Amino acid sequence: MSGVAQAEANNNPWLGRFGTVYVSSEEFNATTANTLNAIYGSYVHESGNILDARLNPYSPQGQYEHNYGNPHDPNDTDTGAALKTCVFGSMQYP
Repeated sequence: MSGVAQAEANNNPWLGRFGTVYVSSEEFNATTANTLNAIYGSYVHESGNILDARLNPYSPQGQYEHNYGNPHDPNDTDTGAALKTCVFGSMQYP
């Protein structure tokens, strides 16, 4: 992610019945004014990536979790980023 020192969240689409979202402890324990939106945003973002991975498990090289993303987004082109922007109006950071 551009402008972000480390990943804020990740996912495993095949762990558990509906996939698993991981939110970093740094984000979860942050004390900034936008922390709650950032946590919810990470959950929405990674849930979108899980849905993409489950709907398109055999995506071409480079398209995994990017099938419904915005290829022109300068920061994040995956499906989760597109869903997060749809839900929140922009990317959310702590």
